[in-house]
Amino acid sequence: MSRPGFSFLVCPDPELLRTRMAELLAEAGEEATAWERKSYWGDEELPARFWQDLGSANLMGGKTALVLRRAEKLKAEDWERFTTALRGFNQNVWPFFCLEGEWDRGKVSIPKALTKQKFWTVAEKKGWVWQQRGLTGEGMAAFVRKWTVGRGIKVRPEAQKPLCQTLPEDAGAADLELRKLELALGPGREIGLEQVALIAPTGEMDFFEFVSALSKQGATAEVWERVIQNHAETKTMLFQLTSHLASEARAWWMILSGEEGKVRGNPYALKYKAETARKVGLAGASAIFDYCLEAELEVKTGSMDEEQVLELLVSRLAALFHPAAARQR
Repeated sequence: MSRPGFSFLVCPDPELLRTRMAELLAEAGEEATAWERKSYWGDEELPARFWQDLGSANLMGGKTALVLRRAEKLKAEDWERFTTALRGFNQNVWPFFCLEGEWDRGKVSIPKALTKQKFWTVAEKKGWVWQQRGLTGEGMAAFVRKWTVGRGIKVRPEAQKPLCQTLPEDAGAADLELRKLELALGPGREIGLEQVALIAPTGEMDFFEFVSALSKQGATAEVWERVIQNHAETKTMLFQLTSHLASEARAWWMILSGEEGKVRGNPYALKYKAETARKVGLAGASAIFDYCLEAELEVKTGSMDEEQVLELLVSRLAALFHPAAARQR
């Protein structure tokens, strides 16, 4: 057996997860394209076909990379069910459990229901658990080193820190910015301060900027244009946006419920959150959760494509911030 029986990938960045999966397949002597990838989501009920895919061989004779996204959202009974399913080694199925929870103070919380399972202990002992905080601090430096070395590009010493500080902390967006930068390099294939200055200050819309723009009367078209641009570049815009929105809505709810002291952030951010919370009210904060849930369900079920869902979501948000204008249409 030249590869793990199953793998745990602990990282909040979808692009880093995808890259690590490809690396593991390559390390096992397999091309990523030799595996049929099937993805499921831990924040929704696992269908019967997931368990069928986990325990059976590919009927066409191929191999299956069975990817479970947002596995940290699984119920305790689901983790217990894996005890039997992962007991034997299936050479045709490679399960990847993606734990995508946010890190806090350099650590990530692993579900207790998972750590109690024997297969988790086995995975830790055999080195089948990979953890990456994302593109923060040394994570960004390592990402840049790997990216540039792989393409034969040199980074001048004086440009290393500014480059890491300028790139967006999202692997998909950072990769795009570096590719743009590569096109501007001369024969020397070196990145200096002059080249770093070509990178946009941020690779994706800052969430405060997004909400602020939506709050301005008549700014919906500008916001939508930026959303489409980011979606076309990173292909992860929708789930980043719903994640940020849900987190922000929770903060608004706490503020409006008298628990403002429990909301983390710098004084400016907290002041802005409080102003926005009062503007949307409890009904608006509650509606955000519905919007996010419906958006993700539409994509996961295939009812609508991501661009259609993004357009609907932005329209709903605009109506939330400007109900009077929405009624006049």
